[in-house]
Amino acid sequence: MAREQLHDSVHRHSGGRWVLERRDLLRFRHALVGDKLLDARNTAWVVTNQLPAETPPQSGFGIGVAGGAPGVNTELEIGDEFTIIVLANLDPSSASEVARHLRDLVEALE
Repeated sequence: MAREQLHDSVHRHSGGRWVLERRDLLRFRHALVGDKLLDARNTAWVVTNQLPAETPPQSGFGIGVAGGAPGVNTELEIGDEFTIIVLANLDPSSASEVARHLRDLVEALE
């Protein structure tokens, strides 16, 4: 790879210069939970890690999505009664640690 290519940010960011905001992640959450990305059966599999007919249903569901690159980190946590979105201008796993702490606080209130 040429030296000039190393300085082009597209080669340093996994998202290829994509920029997400809180509202983008919230729209993703609503689309996923609202069966707009997948049909209801596959949505259930994604958020509970089991297909409805496989085993007795678990109580509740949850999913976590995280990503980052040097200097940026994002975490999205979706639960039954909450959504946590953390955007950080810090290296991974900063947002994940904050999200885990927030999730623990929310679950302690339930």
